[in-house]
Amino acid sequence: MDYAFPYIILVLSLVTLAVYMSASEIENCYDLLVRKKRLIVLFSHWLLHAYGIISISRVDKLEQDLPLLALVPTPALFYLFTAKFTEPSRILSEGANGH
Repeated sequence: MDYAFPYIILVLSLVTLAVYMSASEIENCYDLLVRKKRLIVLFSHWLLHAYGIISISRVDKLEQDLPLLALVPTPALFYLFTAKFTEPSRILSEGANGH
C-alpha cells in the first residue's frame, strides 16, 4: 500500500479536479479568476500533484525528477483548453433530460 499511495493521490486529484471544474462550469481562465474559492481549490490540487510527483521521484536522482514538477498545472490547462469543445453545461442538461 505504501508504494501505491502516491499514485492514488495523483489519480484522485485528477478525478476530483475534473469533477470540480465541470460541476463549477469553469470553461475558461476568467471563470477561475472570478472567485477566490476556485483558485484555492486549483492551488490545493496543484499541491497534491506536486506531492504525488515528489513522492514518486527517486531520492538518489532527485535533480532528474524535479523538472517533472513543471507538469503540475498540465491537467488544469488541458481542461481549460478543451472545455470549449465539450461544453459541460450542454452535456449536463442533456443528461438530465435522458437523451
